[in-house]
Amino acid sequence: MMMVVEVFTHRPVWAGYDEDPQQSETSWWQELLLLLPVGGLLVIDLVFFGFEWFD
Repeated sequence: MMMVVEVFTHRPVWAGYDEDPQQSETSWWQELLLLLPVGGLLVIDLVFFGFEWFD
């Protein structure tokens, strides 16, 4: 499960859920990029070290 919130208002923008317990959160990277506005900042934790654009 993952949720995206606006940093200043803390308003939920998107929620993701996958029933597969083996599913990695990094499978949602394309959806996250679509949510990110031009000039936006994406703050993530260490779970996402496997993102293709961080390798």
